[in-house]
Amino acid sequence: MDFGLSSEQRMLQDAVTRYLSEQSPLGHVRDIAAAATPYSPDVATGLADLGVPGVIIPAEFGGMGLGLLEAALVAEALGFSVAPVHFAGAHVMAPLAILLGGSDSQQRAWLPKLASGAARAAVAVSQAVEGRDGVGVVARDGWLDGTALFVLDAADADLFVVADTTGALHLVAADAPGLTQIPLTTIDKTRSVGELRMTGVKADPLPGGGGRTTRRIIDAGRIMLAADILGAGTAMIEQAVAYAGTRVQFGRPIGSFQAVKHM
Repeated sequence: MDFGLSSEQRMLQDAVTRYLSEQSPLGHVRDIAAAATPYSPDVATGLADLGVPGVIIPAEFGGMGLGLLEAALVAEALGFSVAPVHFAGAHVMAPLAILLGGSDSQQRAWLPKLASGAARAAVAVSQAVEGRDGVGVVARDGWLDGTALFVLDAADADLFVVADTTGALHLVAADAPGLTQIPLTTIDKTRSVGELRMTGVKADPLPGGGGRTTRRIIDAGRIMLAADILGAGTAMIEQAVAYAGTRVQFGRPIGSFQAVKHM
């Protein structure tokens, strides 16, 4: 039994890696990280041309119809280049929530837009992971009140997938009256994170959202973040090994010294 990646999976990851090496070099990443919003629309547009926003969205909605493994390979490539673009929340967790918990009309309304990159989504589900005193979103008859922290891929989002205090999921338009968006600064200067404050915000509940669906999208997000970290770690190891082979000290490359060689 072959446990390796298929040729199609390797082609997908290689295509994303090549594109990012050309269009998102480290200098560009540093410029974006120093800007007010840690998001590169130009890089995101090129990824949309590669079909990345629709990686897990079925072909009937204009996506690639692939699975979480393929999405993780894309996340690994993004982490390798520390690409300042949305992915885990916008292109995996949000569409997965609509696929698993959305009605037919919700799927038809949003999935084609998400697949093409014409619309961007963010997820606000941290309350379902770990509750905090004085924070949370309460749903009453289709209206939301409260605060959602650590909203993933918040910058320039058109749609938010919001979990209430029971774990149920709701769709909220970014321009909904009563919704206030606050950008948050985190240690990751290439990831957009925000806070939502809601006062009488009209929401569109996902009929199958909550419980198992919410847990599954959270698990999917964790997998994407782990793949992202794997990619970043791989890049750091490669750079460190290359440096050890070229940095000369006492007339020899430092990689030839036993302590460095063993590492």
